[in-house]
Amino acid sequence: MKKVWIILFILGLFAPGIVAQEAGNRGVYGPQTQRANPSNGVIYGAENKDLIPVQFIEAYVLVNAAPDEFIALFGAAQEAPTAIESNQKVNAQIEQFLSAAEKLGVPAFIGSQNQWSLAKADATKGDPTWAYIDDSFATWHRQYGFAAFPYTPQANGYFRRLDNGSIGQASDRVKGLFHHPQNVNRYKRVKALQSETGFSVAQIVLGYLLGQPFPVFPIVGPQKIADLEESLRAADITLTPDHLVFLTEET
Repeated sequence: MKKVWIILFILGLFAPGIVAQEAGNRGVYGPQTQRANPSNGVIYGAENKDLIPVQFIEAYVLVNAAPDEFIALFGAAQEAPTAIESNQKVNAQIEQFLSAAEKLGVPAFIGSQNQWSLAKADATKGDPTWAYIDDSFATWHRQYGFAAFPYTPQANGYFRRLDNGSIGQASDRVKGLFHHPQNVNRYKRVKALQSETGFSVAQIVLGYLLGQPFPVFPIVGPQKIADLEESLRAADITLTPDHLVFLTEET
């Protein structure tokens, strides 16, 4: 338990914009409106939490991994004029924490839990508090071998809807986030790869994440047993690095 509070103290010193995330999926289905509560073990980075509501650290989940070991789950957030600048600040923030934790011999972050899928999200159409793995963040993951636990890894069934012609029935949020020319082009590439390999659309969409050169653990949200079985079949295939490049080429 001592190690957990050391981590919290370091985060309070070096990360004035860290916000814990109870579950990434919560952001997909509605804005994260739950306010921090001091009774939940909050350490605030500002004296007046009403003036700076995002400056706090909160550990919603403490996992008892072993008799003398706990794992605290956190999320990171930074405000900036653009998404790219915000990600840059988050990256710098995490690097500061990793450096401080290493000096104390405390195991630090092992992964991030942000929205990510083959369908590139238009962040301007989502809740401003949501976090995404964009190209720059994916590069950072590759550089450090940092694991990712992406939520909505199938973009709420976006490619499946394109495939069965039901995209018009998708919610406004899904269409706003994912239905744009860049992803329509990616769908055409998914179909081309399907013709070449015989893999299903679902296998290719999840295979894109599973084939990354760093650990990726997609958090799927099946609504039916058939959806779960379809997702599990993605583990039976392996996409090559050339496949990954092909799926995201813009031409």
